[in-house]
Amino acid sequence: MKITNTNTVLMLVAAGLVVTGSVLGFSQFVAENRADEETAVMAELDTTDVQTTGEESEADLREQELAERQRLLDERLAAVEAREAEVKRQERSEAAQAPKITRRPRRELPAVARVVSQPATEQRTVTVTVPASTGIEVEFLAGLSSEEALIGDAVETLVVNDLMQDGRVAIPAGSIVAGQVTEVQPAKKIGGRARLLLDFDTLRLRSGEELAIRSSIEFVGKKQTGKDAATIGGSAAGGAILGRVLGGDDKDKGTVLGAVVGAAIGTAVAAKNKTDPVSIEAGEITELLLYEPVALTFTETVLAPAMARNR
Repeated sequence: MKITNTNTVLMLVAAGLVVTGSVLGFSQFVAENRADEETAVMAELDTTDVQTTGEESEADLREQELAERQRLLDERLAAVEAREAEVKRQERSEAAQAPKITRRPRRELPAVARVVSQPATEQRTVTVTVPASTGIEVEFLAGLSSEEALIGDAVETLVVNDLMQDGRVAIPAGSIVAGQVTEVQPAKKIGGRARLLLDFDTLRLRSGEELAIRSSIEFVGKKQTGKDAATIGGSAAGGAILGRVLGGDDKDKGTVLGAVVGAAIGTAVAAKNKTDPVSIEAGEITELLLYEPVALTFTETVLAPAMARNR
């Protein structure tokens, strides 16, 4: 009986131990599961906190950026308002200083042609050289005569046509070529020749500029030798005929005597006839040849280079 009770007790104790172990194991299992759950919850909470913190940080940055933009915008608006206020102040000041103008009704003006902008131009200095032996056509402004002119008398001529050189007008029409009388010889009797020599040393352009030149021209009267010989010969022939009439029987002697007398009469007649003088009328045109080259410098207007026009 005691053994049976002992076994029963042992079995009860063993059962209690089993129950106790089971309870302890279950409790440990529950505790471990609870710890795992707490760890997972804490991890999830940490993750949520990090995400929340990141979102809050990004939101803060955006708010700061928006605030900075708003500040800059406010500063610009303030600057614009300040400029507008300054402009209005200046306008008021100018309006106060400006005289009052009475405005009249506007009149309708006729339509005008559209103004086309002119291309850019510039001034350029150009030198043109007229070579020697170039002819200049000129017109005498006053008359001259070998019978009245004196050495040193001034002579002026007018350039008739533009003288072109290298595609430019080197000596324009209307320029003056001036000089003087350097030799003069009146008409003489019996075969003499009148003579007039003019030297030109100054070219006066229409602009007023004067240049030194060298040119001359000589005028010679017409020869009278042929006319005088005809006068003497005709008188000799007439004297010979007269000698024959007056000589009577000696025809040869009368002819010779008459010829001598007639020639003497013709010579006397020729001695009384002057030769043709040199006479130049005002407005008479002649050509002067340059003895030396003439360099002319003038300013012309040309189109500016393309680079200068595009500036």
